[in-house]
Amino acid sequence: MEEVVDKRIKVYCPLDKSWYEGWVKSFDNILGKHLVQYEDANEELLNLSEEKIEWVAVSVKKKFRRLRKISLVEDEEDRIQDLEDDDCSEEWTSRKKTRESEKGNIVKKQGIGSGSRIELVGEI
Repeated sequence: MEEVVDKRIKVYCPLDKSWYEGWVKSFDNILGKHLVQYEDANEELLNLSEEKIEWVAVSVKKKFRRLRKISLVEDEEDRIQDLEDDDCSEEWTSRKKTRESEKGNIVKKQGIGSGSRIELVGEI
C-alpha cells in the first residue's frame, strides 16, 4: 500500500458529515495503516480500506512568462537622452556635444573611456 504515499486524499468524517483534505504521509507496515496529514496539520493513522475516501487529482499549474519584444538596435539620440535623464556624469553631455558638432564629418575614434581621442579625418 506504499504506492499511495505522497498522494492527495479526501477523508469523510461521518460525525461532522464533512470531507477533510490532506495527503498520505507514510505507511506503517506493522499496523497496516496510513498516516494522513490534513491541511490543518493534524495527523491520523487510518486503514484506508475501512474509510470513505476520495483521491484528489493534483492539477499541474503551468506558468508561462510572456516575453517582451525588445529592439536590439537603439537610436543613438534616445540612448543619449536616456543618459541625460539619468543625470549621469558631465562626460556624457560633452560626448553628445562632440557628436553633434561632428555631424557631416568623418571621424576616427581612438581609445576607450575618458582617455578617448577623436580625430577629424575629413568631411562627408
